Amino acid sequence: MRQAARITGAALFAAVLMTGCSSSDDDGKGEGTASKAPAADVPASGDAGKGVGASDLEGGWATDATHTDQGLLILSVQGGTATLLGKTSCTGKVEDSRPVKLTLACKDGSSDRSDGSVVRGDAESLTISWGSGKESTFKRTVTPDGKPKLPSGLPTDLPTDLDLPTGLPTDLDLPTDLQVPAYPPVDRPAG
Repeated sequence: MRQAARITGAALFAAVLMTGCSSSDDDGKGEGTASKAPAADVPASGDAGKGVGASDLEGGWATDATHTDQGLLILSVQGGTATLLGKTSCTGKVEDSRPVKLTLACKDGSSDRSDGSVVRGDAESLTISWGSGKESTFKRTVTPDGKPKLPSGLPTDLPTDLDLPTGLPTDLDLPTDLQVPAYPPVDRPAG
């Protein structure tokens, strides 16, 4: 379980590195897109997304551009359960219908991304149309077997002969009962 959490954490970190501070040409509507090219196995007709099953969503996904209203979105799907993280966290079920549907409940009660349908998808990207009219395009960050999907173009000629320090302490005795003081509110001048 801990290893899966570490792998997911590493994959999410890789997703953040991959996404960077990219921008989109969505005229400020808050919808990110992966690319202008259609997905390879998506039908061109109104049947888009109907070839994608719930098992195809298994793994981790992240938006490639920040949504102006939610920032980076991270989607994790496993065993028919979905978790969506952004400015709020949402959890719920994945319905193996055609198209695949996500029904989520968000902690803050928002409904912008509570009901979604997969409109396009393949092994590398996934587009969900939300009941609010918003659309989110995700790229795969974690494969269904829990392995992180690393970005291409990473350096392979890393140095191997580094002089790293040795003998560093590994059993630090850090305090566990630290208290953060409560600060009084700051009065700011009007202006």
